[in-house]
Amino acid sequence: MAVAPVGVFCMLTPVVVENGPSVLGSYVVLVVLAYSCFLIHILCVYSPLVYFLGGLSPLRFLKEMQPALLFAFSSDSSVATLPYSMKCTEKLGVDRSIGSFVLPLGATINMDGVAIYLGTTSVFMATCCGIDLTINQYLSIAFAATVASIGTPGIPGGSLALMAMAFASAGIPVECVAVAARIDRIIDMGRTVMSVTGDASCAVVMQKSVIKPQNGQN
Repeated sequence: MAVAPVGVFCMLTPVVVENGPSVLGSYVVLVVLAYSCFLIHILCVYSPLVYFLGGLSPLRFLKEMQPALLFAFSSDSSVATLPYSMKCTEKLGVDRSIGSFVLPLGATINMDGVAIYLGTTSVFMATCCGIDLTINQYLSIAFAATVASIGTPGIPGGSLALMAMAFASAGIPVECVAVAARIDRIIDMGRTVMSVTGDASCAVVMQKSVIKPQNGQN
């Protein structure tokens, strides 16, 4: 965790050496775009779900989830973050039996961060290649990104193999995957945080929705 920032810097060094410092400007735009979408999704989707369906303050939710979110940011793995997620959700009042079911399931199929990343990267690369996307191509990207995200492994770099699928759906050159891979690690940090936030949100909502047996009845 301590050397992760150094490792990311070392990964970007060959890119700058090969293409010049100006290439960083385009990468910064993509990173800002992706992180902006992650933040909007958390504020406009997960926060209302936690508040209206989970009966919990979004501020308290994010505060209690901070250890898990920090570990997710540094590890880039929603699977490795599971023990932290379970501890944090228990502090939020989620029963362990619910957390042990919802969180591992979410770490497998709830990859909203990957879907948003694939969508934003596809549009960005299409713009760089001078491709004027049509409505049908936008819909194809959205569908391909959603389907591909479900099968993405919760490990660092797990979405790169599926990025070609999203690119091909809109006629974007597959070679662009190599371009996006240069900064995949940086964006992977944010999308892992978003996916872990989504898993915890679902656990909070499930805890509120479950009808517990009363008077010893099942």
